[in-house]
Amino acid sequence: MKLILNIFILIIVFCNVVIAQDSAKKTFAKITIEVKESKEKMSQGVYNAIKTYIPEGNKSMAERNFAKYMKSYGAKAAS
Repeated sequence: MKLILNIFILIIVFCNVVIAQDSAKKTFAKITIEVKESKEKMSQGVYNAIKTYIPEGNKSMAERNFAKYMKSYGAKAAS
């Protein structure tokens, strides 16, 4: 009886480990953010700029998160 119980517990632990490893592969996708430096026309002439491409992101999300980031350094930013 002890042998059957130990085998049953071993099978349950093994299945949990296999399921946990499989689900970890699905939940963490690699996101690549592209950052490029270029010269862009602005209101007072042509200046250096940093262009950032965030896949599956939109302008309002990027502005909101950047404002939060800048506020953590004490900058005045409208969110």
